[in-house]
Amino acid sequence: MTTIVAVRTEDRVTLAADTCAQHGGTWIPVKKIWTQQGDRGPLVLLGNAGAAGIGALVRRHLKVDNAPARDDSDDAWDTWAEAISESINGIAVSSEPPQVDEGGLMSGTFLMAAWHRFWIIEGTCDASPIYRYSDFAAIGSGRDAALGALHTSVSASAAVEIAAEVDADTRLWRDTVPTVLTTAR
Repeated sequence: MTTIVAVRTEDRVTLAADTCAQHGGTWIPVKKIWTQQGDRGPLVLLGNAGAAGIGALVRRHLKVDNAPARDDSDDAWDTWAEAISESINGIAVSSEPPQVDEGGLMSGTFLMAAWHRFWIIEGTCDASPIYRYSDFAAIGSGRDAALGALHTSVSASAAVEIAAEVDADTRLWRDTVPTVLTTAR
């Protein structure tokens, strides 16, 4: 599985992730968080926990265009995030084979960040605006360990390292450090 963490400060969000996935019983290095550039300028960060196939499809097909201006209202940003969430769901449903579970829900969870806001997008394809009530979030199998670490004010990277120590499905490739990206330019 995976551990992906988001930490928000006044002017940016930092995402951090572990660096391995299991494929056929073998651990391999993978990129679980990435950047996408929209047509209106913001650098959007995305991370995927769960089914790896949906992450690859989203990296290839998602467009993060039509973002509001940096200082637009939270409501405008949340509306944009919902549209992105619907696009991700469309990619999951229309792929061959479809990347959905038995109930027709997207098989994966995403963390998405733009400027100083971040959202969790889950199988129901709702974009939950976590930034409205917390400065951090985590997804994946190491979520609980990472959240516990974040409550002690460690960095996003340190939270992923702690999760890797206690969650058997969170791993760092050959003892490297977590992948870290930020919305700052």
